[in-house]
Amino acid sequence: LRRGDVVASRELFEEATRIDARFAPAWLNLGALALRYRDYAAAEQAYGRAIQIDGARWESRLARGWALEGLGKPREARAEYEKVLAVEPRQDDALFGKAVALRAEGDLASALAAFKQYLSLPRPARLKEAQGHLAAIDLRLKHSPPPVAKMTPKDAAAGLDLSTLPQGSKERPSAEQLPAVGAPSAVR
Repeated sequence: LRRGDVVASRELFEEATRIDARFAPAWLNLGALALRYRDYAAAEQAYGRAIQIDGARWESRLARGWALEGLGKPREARAEYEKVLAVEPRQDDALFGKAVALRAEGDLASALAAFKQYLSLPRPARLKEAQGHLAAIDLRLKHSPPPVAKMTPKDAAAGLDLSTLPQGSKERPSAEQLPAVGAPSAVR
């Protein structure tokens, strides 16, 4: 098996899962291959199987979080990152992933705090990217319009005074009041 032979590697890992469906390293490697090629659904499924077999490996949860993030499921991804942080509180990829997930969920205040926590690490690997997120969130929080109270149609109608609107006539216009056939129309 040559280094970089992805097809052969995948076939061997799949064969390993057929021989022993409870062999977690094969599922982890299948997940890694799928994640590498952005097959997020296959990666999530493979990492999910690995976690079912050996839930103690935080690395599996971290990678599953990445797959869920790729699938556009930030809330589920964040749950995985938080499980990693429960056992490895300063795990930089999990801190960064949690911050990104919070931002994707629209919880900007929590995302801001999470990015600050990430940036407090001794040497954050994604420093520039985190600083960019932080600046964008900070700017958005400073310049966001105040929240608008939600109104139901009934509430909105209660404040309307329809008597001030022009009222139509019940009479039909006479033939003299109608425009002539073929006359230019005001409506275009």
